Amino acid sequence: MIIHNEKEMKKDSGGLEQKIDWSKKAKKLAQELDYTMRFYYATLQASDHVELILDQNGIVCGVSEKAQQFFQLPMACICGVHYRNLHFPHVWLKKVFDCAVIEKVLINESGQEDYYLSVPTKEKEYTFDRIVKPILDVERKVIGIHFCLKDRSLEKELHEQSKQILHLSQIGEIAAGVVHEIRNPMQIVRAYLQLMQEKYKNDDFMQKNLPLVFAELDRGNAILTEYLQSSRVKEMHLAAYDINDLCNQVLPLYIGPALARGIQIKTDFAANMQPIMVDGSRFKQILVNMLNNALAAIETEGQIILKTVEEEDTVCLTVTDTGKGMDEETLAKIGKPFFTTKEKGTGMGVYNSFSLIKQMQGTVDIQSALGEGTSFIIRFPKLKENMMAI
Repeated sequence: MIIHNEKEMKKDSGGLEQKIDWSKKAKKLAQELDYTMRFYYATLQASDHVELILDQNGIVCGVSEKAQQFFQLPMACICGVHYRNLHFPHVWLKKVFDCAVIEKVLINESGQEDYYLSVPTKEKEYTFDRIVKPILDVERKVIGIHFCLKDRSLEKELHEQSKQILHLSQIGEIAAGVVHEIRNPMQIVRAYLQLMQEKYKNDDFMQKNLPLVFAELDRGNAILTEYLQSSRVKEMHLAAYDINDLCNQVLPLYIGPALARGIQIKTDFAANMQPIMVDGSRFKQILVNMLNNALAAIETEGQIILKTVEEEDTVCLTVTDTGKGMDEETLAKIGKPFFTTKEKGTGMGVYNSFSLIKQMQGTVDIQSALGEGTSFIIRFPKLKENMMAI
Protein backbone atom coordinates (compact mmCIF):
# COMPACT_ATOMS: atom_id res chain seq x y z
CA MET A 1 0.00 0.00 0.00
CA ILE A 2 2.81 2.32 0.83
CA ILE A 3 4.54 1.52 -2.43
CA HIS A 4 1.30 2.23 -4.27
CA ASN A 5 1.07 5.64 -2.59
CA GLU A 6 4.66 6.46 -3.53
CA LYS A 7 3.92 5.61 -7.15
CA GLU A 8 0.82 7.79 -7.10
CA MET A 9 2.79 10.62 -5.52
CA LYS A 10 5.48 10.38 -8.19
CA LYS A 11 2.78 10.36 -10.87
CA ASP A 12 1.12 13.44 -9.41
CA SER A 13 4.48 15.16 -9.00
CA GLY A 14 5.38 14.51 -12.66
CA GLY A 15 2.04 15.99 -13.81
CA LEU A 16 2.61 19.05 -11.66
CA GLU A 17 6.11 19.56 -13.10
CA GLN A 18 4.70 19.25 -16.61
CA LYS A 19 2.03 21.88 -15.82
CA ILE A 20 4.72 24.20 -14.42
CA ASP A 21 6.83 23.73 -17.59
CA TRP A 22 3.87 24.57 -19.84
CA SER A 23 2.99 27.55 -17.66
CA LYS A 24 6.54 28.91 -17.95
CA LYS A 25 6.53 28.35 -21.69
CA ALA A 26 3.19 30.14 -22.08
CA LYS A 27 4.42 33.01 -19.95
CA LYS A 28 7.61 33.24 -22.00
CA LEU A 29 5.60 33.21 -25.25
CA ALA A 30 3.33 35.94 -23.89
CA GLN A 31 6.33 38.04 -22.88
CA GLU A 32 7.95 37.61 -26.29
CA LEU A 33 4.69 38.43 -28.03
CA ASP A 34 4.23 41.49 -25.85
CA TYR A 35 7.81 42.60 -26.60
CA THR A 36 7.30 42.10 -30.35
CA MET A 37 4.11 44.15 -30.45
CA ARG A 38 5.55 46.87 -28.18
CA PHE A 39 8.53 47.13 -30.55
CA TYR A 40 6.24 47.74 -33.54
CA TYR A 41 4.09 50.20 -31.61
CA ALA A 42 7.24 52.11 -30.62
CA THR A 43 8.27 52.45 -34.27
CA LEU A 44 4.94 54.16 -35.00
CA GLN A 45 5.66 56.95 -32.54
CA ALA A 46 8.81 58.14 -34.33
CA SER A 47 7.77 57.26 -37.90
CA ASP A 48 7.71 59.73 -40.80
CA HIS A 49 5.89 57.20 -43.00
CA VAL A 50 2.37 55.84 -43.40
CA GLU A 51 2.44 52.86 -41.02
CA LEU A 52 -0.29 50.59 -39.69
CA ILE A 53 -0.24 47.61 -37.32
CA LEU A 54 -2.95 45.00 -37.94
CA ASP A 55 -3.74 42.12 -35.62
CA GLN A 56 -4.17 38.52 -36.83
CA ASN A 57 -7.82 39.23 -37.66
CA GLY A 58 -6.96 42.20 -39.88
CA ILE A 59 -8.12 44.83 -37.38
CA VAL A 60 -6.07 48.05 -37.25
CA CYS A 61 -4.56 48.36 -33.77
CA GLY A 62 -1.77 50.90 -34.36
CA VAL A 63 -1.45 54.00 -36.55
CA SER A 64 1.41 56.44 -37.24
CA GLU A 65 0.76 60.20 -37.37
CA LYS A 66 1.53 60.22 -41.09
CA ALA A 67 -1.12 57.53 -41.63
CA GLN A 68 -3.74 59.76 -40.03
CA GLN A 69 -2.85 62.46 -42.59
CA PHE A 70 -2.90 59.84 -45.36
CA PHE A 71 -6.45 58.68 -44.51
CA GLN A 72 -7.48 62.23 -43.48
CA LEU A 73 -8.98 60.77 -40.31
CA PRO A 74 -8.07 60.87 -36.59
CA MET A 75 -6.64 57.77 -34.93
CA ALA A 76 -9.96 56.99 -33.21
CA CYS A 77 -11.64 56.55 -36.62
CA ILE A 78 -8.93 54.19 -37.92
CA CYS A 79 -8.08 51.94 -34.95
CA GLY A 80 -10.51 49.12 -34.43
CA VAL A 81 -11.53 49.10 -38.12
CA HIS A 82 -10.95 46.10 -40.40
CA TYR A 83 -8.45 46.92 -43.15
CA ARG A 84 -11.06 46.21 -45.85
CA ASN A 85 -13.37 48.83 -44.35
CA LEU A 86 -10.85 51.69 -44.23
CA HIS A 87 -11.91 55.00 -45.77
CA PHE A 88 -9.76 56.32 -48.65
CA PRO A 89 -10.08 60.02 -49.61
CA HIS A 90 -8.87 59.25 -53.16
CA VAL A 91 -9.39 56.22 -55.42
CA TRP A 92 -5.68 55.97 -56.24
CA LEU A 93 -4.86 55.63 -52.52
CA LYS A 94 -6.98 52.49 -52.36
CA LYS A 95 -4.90 51.00 -55.19
CA VAL A 96 -1.70 51.85 -53.28
CA PHE A 97 -3.01 50.17 -50.13
CA ASP A 98 -4.01 46.97 -52.04
CA CYS A 99 -6.06 44.75 -49.71
CA ALA A 100 -5.21 41.64 -51.76
CA VAL A 101 -1.52 41.87 -50.84
CA ILE A 102 -2.35 42.29 -47.14
CA GLU A 103 -4.68 39.28 -47.29
CA LYS A 104 -1.92 37.20 -48.89
CA VAL A 105 0.57 38.02 -46.14
CA LEU A 106 -1.99 37.69 -43.36
CA ILE A 107 -2.92 34.08 -44.24
CA ASN A 108 0.80 33.31 -44.51
CA GLU A 109 0.77 32.55 -48.24
CA SER A 110 3.89 34.65 -48.65
CA GLY A 111 6.56 36.32 -46.57
CA GLN A 112 7.36 40.02 -46.73
CA GLU A 113 6.01 41.78 -49.82
CA ASP A 114 8.04 44.76 -51.12
CA TYR A 115 6.86 46.89 -54.03
CA TYR A 116 8.03 50.06 -55.79
CA LEU A 117 4.93 51.91 -56.97
CA SER A 118 4.57 54.80 -59.40
CA VAL A 119 1.09 56.35 -59.28
CA PRO A 120 0.14 59.13 -61.77
CA THR A 121 -2.60 61.53 -60.61
CA LYS A 122 -4.05 64.77 -61.94
CA GLU A 123 -1.83 66.84 -59.62
CA LYS A 124 1.48 64.96 -59.92
CA GLU A 125 3.10 61.54 -60.13
CA TYR A 126 3.64 59.89 -56.74
CA THR A 127 6.31 57.30 -56.05
CA PHE A 128 6.12 54.91 -53.10
CA ASP A 129 7.98 52.03 -51.46
CA ARG A 130 5.33 49.70 -50.03
CA ILE A 131 6.34 47.09 -47.46
CA VAL A 132 3.84 44.56 -46.10
CA LYS A 133 5.59 42.53 -43.43
CA PRO A 134 4.15 39.69 -41.30
CA ILE A 135 4.60 39.94 -37.53
CA LEU A 136 5.58 36.47 -36.31
CA ASP A 137 5.65 34.85 -32.89
CA VAL A 138 8.43 32.50 -31.76
CA GLU A 139 6.69 29.61 -33.48
CA ARG A 140 6.73 31.54 -36.80
CA LYS A 141 2.98 32.00 -36.77
CA VAL A 142 1.51 35.22 -38.18
CA ILE A 143 0.08 37.28 -35.34
CA GLY A 144 -0.25 40.55 -37.23
CA ILE A 145 0.82 42.75 -40.14
CA HIS A 146 3.17 45.72 -40.28
CA PHE A 147 2.15 47.89 -43.27
CA CYS A 148 4.58 50.68 -44.27
CA LEU A 149 4.26 53.14 -47.15
CA LYS A 150 7.26 55.41 -47.83
CA ASP A 151 6.67 58.41 -50.10
CA ARG A 152 9.67 58.68 -52.45
CA SER A 153 8.10 61.36 -54.70
CA LEU A 154 10.28 64.21 -53.44
CA GLU A 155 13.45 62.14 -53.71
CA LYS A 156 12.60 61.20 -57.29
CA GLU A 157 11.71 64.81 -58.13
CA LEU A 158 15.00 66.11 -56.70
CA HIS A 159 16.92 63.41 -58.55
CA GLU A 160 15.24 64.38 -61.84
CA GLN A 161 15.90 68.07 -61.16
CA SER A 162 19.59 67.45 -60.43
CA LYS A 163 19.89 65.50 -63.70
CA GLN A 164 18.16 68.32 -65.58
CA ILE A 165 20.38 70.98 -63.97
CA LEU A 166 23.51 69.03 -64.89
CA HIS A 167 22.20 68.57 -68.44
CA LEU A 168 21.35 72.27 -68.79
CA SER A 169 24.72 73.25 -67.35
CA GLN A 170 26.51 71.17 -69.97
CA ILE A 171 24.32 72.59 -72.74
CA GLY A 172 24.94 76.11 -71.42
CA GLU A 173 28.70 75.69 -71.58
CA ILE A 174 28.51 74.38 -75.14
CA ALA A 175 26.06 77.09 -76.19
CA ALA A 176 28.24 79.87 -74.74
CA GLY A 177 31.14 78.66 -76.84
CA VAL A 178 28.94 78.46 -79.94
CA VAL A 179 27.63 81.99 -79.33
CA HIS A 180 31.17 83.40 -79.37
CA GLU A 181 31.90 81.55 -82.60
CA ILE A 182 28.72 82.89 -84.24
CA ARG A 183 29.25 86.51 -83.19
CA ASN A 184 32.68 86.79 -84.82
CA PRO A 185 31.57 85.99 -88.41
CA MET A 186 28.44 88.14 -87.89
CA GLN A 187 30.64 91.17 -87.11
CA ILE A 188 32.78 90.47 -90.17
CA VAL A 189 29.67 90.22 -92.40
CA ARG A 190 28.36 93.51 -90.97
CA ALA A 191 31.67 95.25 -91.63
CA TYR A 192 31.71 94.11 -95.28
CA LEU A 193 28.09 95.20 -95.72
CA GLN A 194 29.01 98.67 -94.45
CA LEU A 195 31.75 98.81 -97.07
CA MET A 196 29.23 97.80 -99.73
CA GLN A 197 26.83 100.49 -98.52
CA GLU A 198 29.59 103.09 -98.99
CA LYS A 199 30.60 101.73 -102.39
CA TYR A 200 27.06 101.54 -103.80
CA LYS A 201 25.73 104.88 -102.58
CA ASN A 202 23.86 105.43 -105.83
CA ASP A 203 22.31 101.97 -105.98
CA ASP A 204 18.69 102.31 -104.86
CA PHE A 205 18.24 98.57 -104.29
CA MET A 206 21.29 98.38 -101.99
CA GLN A 207 20.41 101.53 -100.09
CA LYS A 208 16.85 100.32 -99.58
CA ASN A 209 17.59 96.75 -98.43
CA LEU A 210 20.92 96.99 -96.60
CA PRO A 211 19.36 98.77 -93.57
CA LEU A 212 16.97 95.81 -93.22
CA VAL A 213 19.94 93.42 -93.25
CA PHE A 214 21.74 95.54 -90.63
CA ALA A 215 18.61 95.53 -88.43
CA GLU A 216 18.35 91.74 -88.54
CA LEU A 217 22.07 91.30 -87.86
CA ASP A 218 21.80 93.68 -84.89
CA ARG A 219 18.74 91.81 -83.58
CA GLY A 220 20.60 88.50 -83.81
CA ASN A 221 23.59 90.03 -82.04
CA ALA A 222 21.30 91.39 -79.28
CA ILE A 223 19.86 87.93 -78.70
CA LEU A 224 23.34 86.44 -78.43
CA THR A 225 24.49 89.22 -76.09
CA GLU A 226 21.48 88.75 -73.80
CA TYR A 227 22.09 85.01 -73.72
CA LEU A 228 25.73 85.51 -72.69
CA GLN A 229 24.73 87.96 -69.97
CA SER A 230 22.09 85.58 -68.62
CA SER A 231 24.57 82.69 -68.51
CA ARG A 232 27.04 84.61 -66.34
CA VAL A 233 26.57 84.42 -62.58
CA LYS A 234 26.97 87.94 -61.23
CA GLU A 235 27.55 88.88 -57.61
CA MET A 236 24.55 90.30 -55.77
CA HIS A 237 24.94 93.46 -53.66
CA LEU A 238 22.11 93.00 -51.20
CA ALA A 239 20.90 95.79 -48.95
CA ALA A 240 17.72 96.85 -47.13
CA TYR A 241 15.33 98.83 -49.36
CA ASP A 242 11.84 100.25 -49.18
CA ILE A 243 10.06 98.74 -52.18
CA ASN A 244 8.03 101.96 -52.72
CA ASP A 245 11.24 104.03 -52.95
CA LEU A 246 12.70 101.70 -55.58
CA CYS A 247 9.51 101.89 -57.66
CA ASN A 248 9.42 105.71 -57.41
CA GLN A 249 12.99 105.88 -58.78
CA VAL A 250 11.93 104.04 -61.97
CA LEU A 251 8.42 105.40 -62.65
CA PRO A 252 9.39 108.95 -63.79
CA LEU A 253 11.14 107.40 -66.81
CA TYR A 254 7.84 105.95 -68.05
CA ILE A 255 5.10 108.44 -67.16
CA GLY A 256 5.85 110.76 -70.15
CA PRO A 257 6.13 108.08 -72.87
CA ALA A 258 3.03 106.34 -71.49
CA LEU A 259 0.88 109.49 -71.53
CA ALA A 260 1.97 110.15 -75.14
CA ARG A 261 0.25 106.86 -76.06
CA GLY A 262 -2.82 107.50 -73.93
CA ILE A 263 -1.71 105.10 -71.19
CA GLN A 264 -2.08 106.07 -67.53
CA ILE A 265 0.34 104.79 -64.91
CA LYS A 266 -1.29 104.60 -61.49
CA THR A 267 0.14 103.63 -58.11
CA ASP A 268 -1.45 102.16 -54.99
CA PHE A 269 1.41 101.96 -52.51
CA ALA A 270 0.86 100.86 -48.92
CA ALA A 271 2.43 103.14 -46.29
CA ASN A 272 5.14 102.19 -43.79
CA MET A 273 6.25 99.06 -45.61
CA GLN A 274 8.70 96.63 -44.02
CA PRO A 275 12.07 96.74 -45.87
CA ILE A 276 13.20 93.96 -48.20
CA MET A 277 16.73 92.64 -48.78
CA VAL A 278 17.47 92.99 -52.50
CA ASP A 279 20.05 94.27 -54.96
CA GLY A 280 18.69 97.74 -55.75
CA SER A 281 19.97 97.96 -59.33
CA ARG A 282 18.74 94.42 -60.13
CA PHE A 283 15.32 95.20 -58.69
CA LYS A 284 15.07 98.27 -60.92
CA GLN A 285 16.15 96.15 -63.88
CA ILE A 286 13.26 93.77 -63.12
CA LEU A 287 10.76 96.63 -62.84
CA VAL A 288 11.99 98.20 -66.11
CA ASN A 289 11.37 94.89 -67.87
CA MET A 290 7.90 94.56 -66.34
CA LEU A 291 6.95 98.10 -67.38
CA ASN A 292 8.31 97.60 -70.91
CA ASN A 293 6.22 94.45 -71.28
CA ALA A 294 3.13 96.19 -69.86
CA LEU A 295 3.49 99.06 -72.37
CA ALA A 296 3.98 96.58 -75.22
CA ALA A 297 0.84 94.66 -74.22
CA ILE A 298 -1.40 97.77 -74.49
CA GLU A 299 -2.11 98.53 -78.14
CA THR A 300 -4.04 101.82 -77.74
CA GLU A 301 -5.26 103.40 -74.52
CA GLY A 302 -5.14 101.68 -71.17
CA GLN A 303 -3.74 101.60 -67.65
CA ILE A 304 -0.72 100.25 -65.82
CA ILE A 305 -1.21 99.89 -62.08
CA LEU A 306 1.56 99.30 -59.55
CA LYS A 307 0.34 98.11 -56.17
CA THR A 308 2.32 97.24 -53.05
CA VAL A 309 1.00 95.46 -50.00
CA GLU A 310 2.55 93.94 -46.89
CA GLU A 311 1.60 90.33 -46.26
CA GLU A 312 2.33 88.08 -43.28
CA ASP A 313 5.89 87.11 -44.26
CA THR A 314 6.39 88.93 -47.55
CA VAL A 315 6.21 92.31 -49.28
CA CYS A 316 4.25 92.09 -52.52
CA LEU A 317 4.46 94.20 -55.69
CA THR A 318 1.80 93.70 -58.38
CA VAL A 319 2.26 95.16 -61.87
CA THR A 320 -1.03 95.06 -63.76
CA ASP A 321 -1.78 96.14 -67.32
CA THR A 322 -5.09 96.35 -69.18
CA GLY A 323 -3.56 94.97 -72.37
CA LYS A 324 -4.51 92.07 -74.60
CA GLY A 325 -3.74 89.38 -72.01
CA MET A 326 -2.60 85.82 -72.66
CA ASP A 327 -4.21 82.43 -73.13
CA GLU A 328 -3.23 79.41 -70.97
CA GLU A 329 -0.83 78.01 -73.57
CA THR A 330 1.11 81.29 -73.78
CA LEU A 331 1.00 81.74 -70.01
CA ALA A 332 2.64 78.33 -69.52
CA LYS A 333 5.60 79.36 -71.69
CA ILE A 334 6.24 82.78 -70.13
CA GLY A 335 9.66 82.90 -68.48
CA LYS A 336 11.25 80.27 -70.71
CA PRO A 337 14.42 81.28 -72.59
CA PHE A 338 13.85 82.82 -76.05
CA PHE A 339 10.05 82.68 -75.82
CA THR A 340 8.45 86.02 -76.65
CA THR A 341 5.09 87.38 -77.75
CA LYS A 342 6.67 90.58 -79.10
CA GLU A 343 7.47 90.93 -82.78
CA LYS A 344 11.01 92.17 -82.14
CA GLY A 345 11.55 90.64 -78.70
CA THR A 346 14.39 88.31 -77.76
CA GLY A 347 12.53 86.34 -75.10
CA MET A 348 15.34 86.84 -72.57
CA GLY A 349 13.98 89.84 -70.63
CA VAL A 350 11.35 87.95 -68.64
CA TYR A 351 13.65 84.95 -68.27
CA ASN A 352 16.40 87.14 -66.79
CA SER A 353 13.90 88.94 -64.52
CA PHE A 354 12.54 85.65 -63.16
CA SER A 355 16.10 84.41 -62.55
CA LEU A 356 16.99 87.60 -60.64
CA ILE A 357 13.83 87.37 -58.53
CA LYS A 358 14.70 83.79 -57.61
CA GLN A 359 18.31 84.73 -56.75
CA MET A 360 16.97 87.36 -54.32
CA GLN A 361 14.74 84.71 -52.62
CA GLY A 362 11.62 86.11 -54.27
CA THR A 363 8.73 84.48 -56.10
CA VAL A 364 6.61 85.54 -59.07
CA ASP A 365 3.09 84.54 -60.08
CA ILE A 366 1.24 85.53 -63.24
CA GLN A 367 -2.48 86.03 -63.69
CA SER A 368 -3.82 86.74 -67.17
CA ALA A 369 -6.96 86.53 -69.29
CA LEU A 370 -7.39 87.25 -72.98
CA GLY A 371 -8.86 90.69 -73.60
CA GLU A 372 -8.59 91.69 -69.93
CA GLY A 373 -4.90 92.10 -69.15
CA THR A 374 -2.07 90.61 -67.12
CA SER A 375 -0.76 90.88 -63.57
CA PHE A 376 2.76 90.00 -62.44
CA ILE A 377 2.75 89.40 -58.66
CA ILE A 378 6.26 89.59 -57.17
CA ARG A 379 6.93 88.71 -53.55
CA PHE A 380 10.09 89.19 -51.48
CA PRO A 381 10.61 88.06 -47.86
CA LYS A 382 10.31 90.75 -45.23
CA LEU A 383 13.57 91.84 -43.64
CA LYS A 384 13.52 90.56 -40.04
CA GLU A 385 14.04 93.08 -37.24
CA ASN A 386 17.11 91.22 -35.92
CA MET A 387 18.69 91.41 -39.40
CA MET A 388 17.96 95.16 -39.56
CA ALA A 389 19.89 95.63 -36.33
CA ILE A 390 22.96 93.96 -37.89
